[in-house]
Amino acid sequence: MERSVMDRKLERFALLLESGTENGKNMSFEEMCSKAGVPAGEMDRYLYDSFGLSGADILKAYRGHIPLYLL
Repeated sequence: MERSVMDRKLERFALLLESGTENGKNMSFEEMCSKAGVPAGEMDRYLYDSFGLSGADILKAYRGHIPLYLL
């Protein structure tokens, strides 16, 4: 998938993370990807290639208020 398209999907994913709604806090990585319009495997690869972390690791850090530099 073209990088700019994935960047837009990452923005949607990040908005879901920061939404502050109960649904956003309780959604699984797969559900969040689905709402962002991208397959979970594709988003996971994109996150790993971009940040060196899996989607599950990013969710765990974000929800646990763990600074990414500690991972």
